[in-house]
Amino acid sequence: MKYLAPLFSLLLLACSAPPPAEQAASEVSQQMSGASSGGDDHPGAALFTAYCSSCHDVAVNRAPHRSFLQMMAPDMLLSALNEGVMQQQAGDLLPGQKQQIVEFLAGQQGPDSPHQPVYCKGKELDFDYARPPALSNWGMTLDNRRFIAADIAGLSAADVPRLN
Repeated sequence: MKYLAPLFSLLLLACSAPPPAEQAASEVSQQMSGASSGGDDHPGAALFTAYCSSCHDVAVNRAPHRSFLQMMAPDMLLSALNEGVMQQQAGDLLPGQKQQIVEFLAGQQGPDSPHQPVYCKGKELDFDYARPPALSNWGMTLDNRRFIAADIAGLSAADVPRLN
C-alpha cells in the first residue's frame, strides 16, 4: 500500500506530458507565431537593432515586419542574408553575426532545427521547362483576374455544388 502513492504519482506525471508528436506540433506553432524568438538578452538582438530594425520594425515598403521574420524558417532567413535579397545589407556582418540574428529571430539554431523544410527528391526535383506552371502571376492571369479555367482546375461548373 505504501508503494501505491508514489507509483500513482509517477503514472499521473507520465500521463500529463504531451506526446512527442504534440510537442513537435507545439514547437512548430510557436515558431510560426513568432513566439519563440531569442529574447532581448540574445546577442542577435543588438545586431538586429543595429542592422535591421530601422526597416523591419517600422513600416517600410517591401521590408517584412519583424513579426513576419520570426515566422520564417531559420534556413530561409540565413539564405536571405547570405545569398538572397538581404545580401548587400548584411555585407558588413560576419557569418557568426548573421547566425546570431537568425537565432534571435527564430529562437533556435538554423541547420540544427528538428523541423527542416520538405524538398522534392529524385525525379520530382526536375522541372520541365517545356511545361511551365499554368498559373504564374499574382492574380493568376496577366490582367490580374482570379479566374482559373476548368481544364487547369480539373473542375467543371457541375462539380462546384459538390465541393466541401
